[in-house]
Amino acid sequence: MDLAAEFGIKLEWLPSYSPNLKWIERLWKFVKKTSLNNVYYETFDDFKTGINNGLNRVKTDYKDGLETLMKSNFQAPQKRASIGVVRYREQV
Repeated sequence: MDLAAEFGIKLEWLPSYSPNLKWIERLWKFVKKTSLNNVYYETFDDFKTGINNGLNRVKTDYKDGLETLMKSNFQAPQKRASIGVVRYREQV
């Protein structure tokens, strides 16, 4: 951790499965949406070319769409204030 601080890197703990928090998962979801949805590729090579084309367009054509997606503006969960429990008795 000291080495990370020397390089100005802030380490963040993430749960083991947290696809919405991991940037590579966000990028992959975006590339799939833009390159693979509703597209049929005849061969596996065509499929790989489609993905590569999508990745190559990330910094140009898709730059605006990714700017908001690739930000680390996460909200930490807050501890909820305890509230009283109200019990009702049935009236007979």
